[in-house]
Amino acid sequence: MVRKKSTLSKVKKRKEVYKRQLKADAIPSDCVNFVNKNMQAISSDVIKVKEQFDDYKIIKDIIKKLVSKVSRLDNERKRQLQIRKQKNISEATINNEISILKHTRQRIWFRKKYSHNILFRKQKNERVTKYFRNKYHNNNDFREKQKARVQTHILVKYRSNTNFRAENNERAKIRILNKYHNNTKFRDEYRE
Repeated sequence: MVRKKSTLSKVKKRKEVYKRQLKADAIPSDCVNFVNKNMQAISSDVIKVKEQFDDYKIIKDIIKKLVSKVSRLDNERKRQLQIRKQKNISEATINNEISILKHTRQRIWFRKKYSHNILFRKQKNERVTKYFRNKYHNNNDFREKQKARVQTHILVKYRSNTNFRAENNERAKIRILNKYHNNTKFRDEYRE
């Protein structure tokens, strides 16, 4: 496993590289052929300022590299996240399609079995009625909800459907007449 270099060691290495470059650019003092007209008397303050400038340049370069590396990593992370999201979306759509196919197959099988097999139909109806009967007798909340649902359904049907209204009125008349003719207590109460 390779040890990571610290920032301080990187700075030192850069300083050495820049110093080597400066030394290569410098003109040796024993050179007779080259006339340097721009050569000035350099004080120690100017040398320090130049060294500081070189240090700033090195630091700026390192920061630039770090920022570019971080931005590259950030872009890579975002790209991977987008790829994962697309993969999840595609998996979800595939799962939905599979579940839809499965449900349609089950529905088709159930319809065929229900329409062709009389015994299966009877068993299914008995099971459903038994389940609802038990739920209706044992669960008060379910019973109240069921009563309210049936009542609202009948009211909506009574208001919207004129044929149902007429049939319901006829049935009510027949029921009351039968009760009047068959039940003596009801007849006595009605007369009084």
